[in-house]
Amino acid sequence: MIRTTLTNDSAFMILGFRPKSTPQVITRNRAGLTASLLNDGTGGALFWVRLTRVGNTVTAFSSLEGVK
Repeated sequence: MIRTTLTNDSAFMILGFRPKSTPQVITRNRAGLTASLLNDGTGGALFWVRLTRVGNTVTAFSSLEGVK
């Protein structure tokens, strides 16, 4: 998870997993907005994951072999 601030309604992005190792990205683009499911991936295998932030751009990656 990357958050813009520590307040309850701050903007954020989460790269996580649902049951059965299905990757998903959840985001809130601006403070006070409702969080939304950005990407609901498929799969059941083990994954490497990486969440990066460069300036105002946040990007989520997943890979089977740990390579972007």
